[in-house]
Amino acid sequence: MQKKRTSALSWRAYAGTAIVIPLSALLLTVSSPRRATAQVPTGSIEGTVADVRGAVIPDARITVIQSARGRRFNVGTTSKGAYVISALEAGDYEVKFTAKGFKTALLSLKVEIGEAASGNVNLEVGELNETVTVRSNEETQ
Repeated sequence: MQKKRTSALSWRAYAGTAIVIPLSALLLTVSSPRRATAQVPTGSIEGTVADVRGAVIPDARITVIQSARGRRFNVGTTSKGAYVISALEAGDYEVKFTAKGFKTALLSLKVEIGEAASGNVNLEVGELNETVTVRSNEETQ
């Protein structure tokens, strides 16, 4: 009866494969590019639309226009008169507020990275074709 001889070469090939595969996986993990964890370079505008007495105005329409590019964003207020426009590039914006039975208001705001610019406004009773320009608190200080 003859004994089967296992080849030393086949054992080495198997052992080499067993080491190479985990080592390759480790190298791929270490050398793969990592995801950026930096903050997204955007900001937002948020606020409340109310009348001159402080009563909130639901369903007011807000149009935000980016001064540099002319991009427009539209949103309406909630039942509590609140609104938020997020993911805006840093820069200067013109904000237009309209609501039935009120004068249109315009507000200039500067959006900063990682910040929420305050866009609170009080609308005056009047017609939509009348416009009131509102100055932000930053401009008056």
